[in-house]
Amino acid sequence: MDREKAWKHYFQTGDKEPLVRAYWDSISYLAWAKYPNQKEDMFQVGMLGLLKAIERIDPKRVKSKDAWVWLNVKGMMYNIIQPKPTVPLVLEIEPGREDDKDFDLIIKDLPPRKRLILSLIYKHDWRRTEIGKLLGISSMRVGQIEQEALAGIA
Repeated sequence: MDREKAWKHYFQTGDKEPLVRAYWDSISYLAWAKYPNQKEDMFQVGMLGLLKAIERIDPKRVKSKDAWVWLNVKGMMYNIIQPKPTVPLVLEIEPGREDDKDFDLIIKDLPPRKRLILSLIYKHDWRRTEIGKLLGISSMRVGQIEQEALAGIA
């Protein structure tokens, strides 16, 4: 079954198997070509990215289903191999201390959303789930934005 028919079948029945089969060889090739030392692990990560893409697709907003899948598959693989930024020591502050001024200076050039997230986590001890509810995003996305912000100031 080709990919377009597999997508149509999925939207009608919710059955993911034809989509998995349709993308299997391409994900396998990507894992073997780009990550020869970790090919089996990266193939599994790529398949998780595929399942994530299938479950989260909004066909009204996504124009290219293939592009959506590859964004998720490659993003999942990239996230696995990239080293995670560490929290700069200056961010390890206690709420209400004079370090708050230093913290504000460090994050001042970040976009407002990233500043808000870092501030809520490091100055006000909010949990990522609480921030996610406030912003209407998942706690996982809050963590991703936090990591992006930390990478931007490290």
